[in-house]
Amino acid sequence: MVVITEVARTMPGLSPVYSEFRQQPHCGSILLPLLSSQAVGELAAARLGATTASALVTASGGNPRLLHALIDDQASNTGEHYRHAVLRCLHRGGPRMLDIGRALAVLDTGAEAVDPGELAGPGPGAPIVEAMTAAGLLAGRRFRHDEARAAVLADLPQRARAELHTRAARLLHARGAPAEETARHLVQADTPPPPWGAAVLAEAADQAAADGDAVRALACLEAADRSRADSDASVAAATAGLVRAGWQVDPAATVRYLAPLGIELRAGRLQPYDSVELVRQFLWHGRTAEAAAALAHLRGQASTYDERDAAKLRDLEGWLTFAHPPLGNGPHTPAPSTERATPTPPEADPWLPMAAAIAEPLRRGRPRTTVDRAEAVLREAEDARANTWSVESVLLALPVLLCADTVQVATAGLDRLLAADEGRAPTRRAVLHAARAQAALHEGDLRTAADHARTALTRLPPHGWGTTVGLPLGALILALSRMGDHTAAAALVARPVPEALFCNRYGLHYLYARGQHHLAADRGHAGLADFLACGDLMRGWGIDLPGLVPWRIGAAEAWLCLGNPHQARRLVHEQLTRLDAADCHARGLSLRLLAAVSAPERRPQLLTEAVDIFEDQGDRFELARSVADLGCAHHALGQRKHARMMARRAWHLAKVCGASPHCLGAFPDSDSLSRTVPTAKSSAGIDSLTGSERRVAALAVVGYTNREIAGKLFVTPSTVEQHLTRVYRKLDVQDRRDLPTELHADLARTA
Repeated sequence: MVVITEVARTMPGLSPVYSEFRQQPHCGSILLPLLSSQAVGELAAARLGATTASALVTASGGNPRLLHALIDDQASNTGEHYRHAVLRCLHRGGPRMLDIGRALAVLDTGAEAVDPGELAGPGPGAPIVEAMTAAGLLAGRRFRHDEARAAVLADLPQRARAELHTRAARLLHARGAPAEETARHLVQADTPPPPWGAAVLAEAADQAAADGDAVRALACLEAADRSRADSDASVAAATAGLVRAGWQVDPAATVRYLAPLGIELRAGRLQPYDSVELVRQFLWHGRTAEAAAALAHLRGQASTYDERDAAKLRDLEGWLTFAHPPLGNGPHTPAPSTERATPTPPEADPWLPMAAAIAEPLRRGRPRTTVDRAEAVLREAEDARANTWSVESVLLALPVLLCADTVQVATAGLDRLLAADEGRAPTRRAVLHAARAQAALHEGDLRTAADHARTALTRLPPHGWGTTVGLPLGALILALSRMGDHTAAAALVARPVPEALFCNRYGLHYLYARGQHHLAADRGHAGLADFLACGDLMRGWGIDLPGLVPWRIGAAEAWLCLGNPHQARRLVHEQLTRLDAADCHARGLSLRLLAAVSAPERRPQLLTEAVDIFEDQGDRFELARSVADLGCAHHALGQRKHARMMARRAWHLAKVCGASPHCLGAFPDSDSLSRTVPTAKSSAGIDSLTGSERRVAALAVVGYTNREIAGKLFVTPSTVEQHLTRVYRKLDVQDRRDLPTELHADLARTA
C-alpha cells in the first residue's frame, strides 16, 4: 500500500502526480475534512489540560496546522507560531493563493465590494477563495483572526502594499464606494494620491469631522496634502482644514503650516472662514504679531465682504474683546458691500457667533444676561466634538456660569461633555478637563481640581497648550498650594511659560494662582506683585469682573501678610462697591477679608454671613477658611466653647476638601486644636444608616449643634438627639467628635 499526501488543489488536473495515480485501477482519493469542534476540544484538552474549543475553532477553523500553532502559542504565551502557520499555508497553496491572501488582507472590510482576484491581478479568484475557506483560513472573505491578517500584511513588502492599496482605492472609487472606504486605502498607501484622490480625501475628512473623529480627519487631510496638483485655492483650503483637524489631535504639530497660511491669506487665496480660524490659531500658539497682521489684513478687506463674511469678522472681533483683549479693540467692521459677493464658506458654523454672543456681555460686565446661552452651549457642545469654536464657546460659558454663581450647572455640564467625549479628540478633551478643574476650584474641591488639571496637562503636553496653558497650569498650582503641597506647586511655577500668555485672559488665572502660591510660601511681596499685575491687566482690558479673578482679595491678603491692614481695607471696600446684590461668592470673599481688618467684636457677624454664603454656594474651601476664622474670632472674644465648636467644624471641612495643612494654622491655638480635632475613625457601618440618620450625621460631622440641625431639617432637637444616639451605636463611636468625615458627602442633600 502506498499513501501519498498532497495539498488540496482547486484544479486537480494541474497536478502531474495526482493525474498519474488517478489512472491506476485501485487508486482512490480521500479529502480530509476540517476538525470538528469536538475534535478540537479533545486535542486542546490533551495538550493543554483544559477544553478551549470555542476560541480555538474560531481562530483555526478546524485546520490542524493552525490549531497546533495556536496551542503552541498558548503554551508559550506568544503569537509567533500561529502567524508562521498562516503564512506557511498560503505559501504552500502556491503563488496565486499568496496573491489572493494579500489582496484580502489589504481589502479587509472592503472585500465584499471588490473582487480580490481582480485586485491581485490576472488569474482565477473565486476558486482560490473557496479553497482558503475550505482550509479554515477564511470566514466569508475575511481572515478568521486579526493576527492572521496582520501576519500577511507584515509579510507584504512596503512597495507592494502601497501598490495594492492604491489599486484597491481605484477599484472602490470606480464602483462608487463610500468616500471613507476609498480614503482608507489612499491614507494607508502613504503615497501621493491620484488626481481624483484629493476630493475623496476631503470628503472623508469632512465626514470624520462630523463624526467627531479628529484623528481620522487629520489622516485624510495629511494624505490630501501630499498632492499639489490642485489649484492654489484648493491647496490653501486643504491646508486650512488640515490645521483645524490637526489642532484637535496635536496643536504643536500644526505650527509648521501657520506661516504658509499667512502667505495664502495675504495673497487672497484663503476663504474668510479659514482666515478667521487662522487668527485664532496664531493666538493659541502665542504668535501675537502674526495674528495682529492677519487681523489687520481682514479689517482692510472688510469692505469687500458680503453679509455672511462680514458677520464672521464681527464675530471674531466680539470674541477677541474678551478672550484676547489687546487685539479686540480694532475698528468696527464696515457694513457689507453689495458690489461683490464672495464664495459661500465651506460650512455654516453656529459656534463662532455663539462665542461672540457670550463674550460681549462678559466684556460689558454683565455675565448674568447670558446665563441661558451659556447653559445652552454646554448642552449642545456634545454634537460639535470636532469644532474648534465649540471649544472656545465652552471656555467662555464657564466664566459666565461662575460669575453668575451657578457653578453646579457648569460642573454638571462639563461632566456630561467629558463622559460623551470619551476616546474623542485629545485637545478638546484636555480643554474640558482644564475647565472642569476651574469649576472644581470654585466648589472648593481641591483634589478633584488637581486631578482634572493633571489630566489636562497629561493629555496635552504644555508645549501643545500654547498660551492657553495658563488655564490648567494655574488651576493645578492653586489646588496644590491650597492643599499644602508647596514643593510640587513651586516646581510648576518654575516652569517657563510663553510671554504671550499675559496677553490673554488665561494669563490672569496663572498670575492669580502664582500669587496665591507665593502667599502660601510666605512671600508676601511676590504675591502682591502678581495680584496687582493681574489687576492692571484686567482694568486695562476693561474686563475687571470680581467673579472672574478676585485679584483685589488676593492683594488684600498680601497686604495683611505684609502688616498693612489699611491697604487691605481699601481694596476690600473697593471690591464691595463693585458688587451687586447677586454677586454672592465675591461678597463672601470680601466679607471674610473685611472681618480680618475690622474690630474684634464685629468679626463674628461678618464671618457668619460669609459662612452662610459659602454654604449656599457650595464652596467647601472658602467655607472651611471662614469657619476657621470664625473660630478665631470667638476665641479672641473669650468665647472658648464656640471657638472649639468652630475649630472642629473647620477641621472636618478642611479634611473633606483636601486643605487640612493650609487651614490648620488658622485655629485658635494648639491646645484648643488638640482638644477639638477628632482622630480618624473607620467609616465602616455608614451604609447601615437610614436616610434621616445620614442627614443628621452629615450636619453633625461639620460642627452644627443639635438645635441648628433641627432648624435646618425642620425637626425637633429631641428627634436629632435620638437619631444621633442610633448613629453612634451603629458606627461604634462615643460622640460626634468621632464621626467619620465621609458623612460630609451627604451634606449637599440636606441643603
